Amino acid sequence: LEVIESNGGCTSTLVTLDITIVDAPTAIAGSNGDVCVGDIYSLSGTATNQVSVLWTTTGDGTFTNASSLNPDYDPGPNDILAGTVDLILTATGTAPSSLACSSATSSMTLTIDASPIATAGSNADVCVGDIYSLSGTATNQVSVQWATNGDGTFTNASSLNPDYDPGPNDILNGTVDLTLTSTGSGPSGSACATSSSMITLTIHDVPTASAGLNDNVCAGSNYTLSGTSAN
Repeated sequence: LEVIESNGGCTSTLVTLDITIVDAPTAIAGSNGDVCVGDIYSLSGTATNQVSVLWTTTGDGTFTNASSLNPDYDPGPNDILAGTVDLILTATGTAPSSLACSSATSSMTLTIDASPIATAGSNADVCVGDIYSLSGTATNQVSVQWATNGDGTFTNASSLNPDYDPGPNDILNGTVDLTLTSTGSGPSGSACATSSSMITLTIHDVPTASAGLNDNVCAGSNYTLSGTSAN
């Protein structure tokens, strides 16, 4: 800006003022993410018009290099206990710190997913014609599901303790595998997404016995049994 003051034909000395127009920095921390307990998370931040960047956390985890756009983050004990943590990317530009365009921030929420654990129970036995009551347990799950490699049916396959009614092929084979799958909050395909456990149920035929027909024998004589059978 140039200023010349005039008064009655008299003019002042030229006065100049230089104004620098600064492009404001931008920061994008990226989309919210998930990570399994025990794993690290690779951040994907972007920034423009910056002279420096810095990642900070609301939790107690650590960055491999907090002053880079794409560090790894290792959740701390409090992060894991809380289940989530906010990660903030700050981009600093060339404007003086007193100006609104000196810096820009962006945050993302990282969810720390505990691994689900499924326990189907111990191998068991059941008689032909009877049903078997399952005793499954699970932790850190959002849902559970029972499955069979046979042709029997569950009373409620999405509960931990359904009854199982062996099918004809189960009975013919004599055994059937029953699998409990526990699904956690981790993203599909991750190590902490699901957990499975299996038991083998043995189906026993009811034994049969036949002593043979009623008969007679003379006093003092031995009698030889016949027509007896057992399965």
